[in-house]
Amino acid sequence: MSRKTQRMERENETMASSTTTTTHSRNRSSHPEKDNLRNYSKLVKEELCLQGIERFEAIATKTVEIKESHRTNRCKRCWHDKLTRCICWHIPPLPEEQVTLPVKILVLMHYKEYLSAGNDAKLLLALLPKTAKQRSQLYVFGKRGEWEKFQDECSIDPTHTIMLWPAENALTIEGFRSQLPEDSPWRNEHKPIPERLPTLRVILLDGVYSQARSMFKTIKRRFRANNVPVPPCK
Repeated sequence: MSRKTQRMERENETMASSTTTTTHSRNRSSHPEKDNLRNYSKLVKEELCLQGIERFEAIATKTVEIKESHRTNRCKRCWHDKLTRCICWHIPPLPEEQVTLPVKILVLMHYKEYLSAGNDAKLLLALLPKTAKQRSQLYVFGKRGEWEKFQDECSIDPTHTIMLWPAENALTIEGFRSQLPEDSPWRNEHKPIPERLPTLRVILLDGVYSQARSMFKTIKRRFRANNVPVPPCK
């Protein structure tokens, strides 16, 4: 049995133990979601002995699972209580004729923001018309498998990928266009024809500042380690 398989089996046992422990303590606590995560985090540290990115992803993935299992009352679009606080009628989708340029929004959301009613980025995704849903994608930072999907998407066309982040070397729109290849339609056309434009991918880092900064540093480190160009900042 491989080391990875053994680790996964130990982790499954730990997850089951965490759930059982929380079930017993639920009658004594008004925050079963927090209790479940607290117990799991302790077991990950003491029994699985995970470190670094493995520990981070284990806790993040479990957090997402706990949120999804406990917050079944949430609207899938606005993440507020679907019976008493749903705000979807305040945010109707944009008219399809207003979304014409081939721009794809890649939201890299910190796992602590996932299913949070106060989160803002999910509203951007909700505003897109149904026909433009393929032009947006949500990636949960920390959840297993999400980083690989995010990196693969950014690797499709690094030239036409940009990240919104206030870095010291951040570019203006004109600065970004000027550093594109001479044959890029995004550079040469002042009134671009959508059908002639390659897809422009825009990365949004969603979280409080410390979380967003951590994601930004992770993108730089892991992209460079895998020979993926780091998108310029705007």
